Amino acid sequence: MNDKVTKWLIFGAGLALVPLLAVWICRLIFGQDSSLVNLLSQGELLLITAGLCAAGIGELIGSGEDYKIAKIISGGISVGMLLVSALIFSIVSNPAILNTPPNVDVISTASIIIYCCAFLSSGTCAYLAE
Repeated sequence: MNDKVTKWLIFGAGLALVPLLAVWICRLIFGQDSSLVNLLSQGELLLITAGLCAAGIGELIGSGEDYKIAKIISGGISVGMLLVSALIFSIVSNPAILNTPPNVDVISTASIIIYCCAFLSSGTCAYLAE
């Protein structure tokens, strides 16, 4: 594992999850529902995903001509994941748009799937940027 990937993994992907960990701990302390579905129901993981993608794209920009096709693909996927996560978060954070409460199971499942895809694409961006 190269230096950029290690830094991205620790400071980009790992520390970005600290706010969710803090919310989970607070919910445990105060006896609130600390299930994964409830933890992700407000869409915070989607914001973390957008930041993760932005970090990967930032690493990739100006990184040279090596592996050009792979960089285009991983960067493009990261841009797509960033846009999707931002769009879904904007809908989830303003349910009045749809006049109906969002389905928390769908939000949490979608958040996890999008985060996993973004984790892979952003990690690939960091790897290719070396």
